[in-house]
Amino acid sequence: MTDRSSVFDRPLFNETIEAWRHGPVVPELYKAFARHGSNPVPPPEGFDPGAAFSADECDLLDEVYDVYGQYSAWRLCDMTHEEDPWKDAWNNGSPSGPILADSLKGYFTTLVEE
Repeated sequence: MTDRSSVFDRPLFNETIEAWRHGPVVPELYKAFARHGSNPVPPPEGFDPGAAFSADECDLLDEVYDVYGQYSAWRLCDMTHEEDPWKDAWNNGSPSGPILADSLKGYFTTLVEE
């Protein structure tokens, strides 16, 4: 069982998340993986999630994948457009700034069961 209090204490990464037309985007990741287009992004060779993340973080990432991994890109786009963090950062058809970590934490902590 994942210890929710420790998992939400800090971000999993430090890069900025922006509200783009089709949903939240980390620009650095977009640039690095855009060459894959709509194809799946292969995992990096030799990547060990257990070395990069705590056991609680790995449990949470697995849960997120179990819930959201079943959806198409377009369904995920539609879902993000209904969520406050994206809506708060989007301004009448154009981005108005980053999606704030506090906004993400506030929103997603309401969706997890303790």
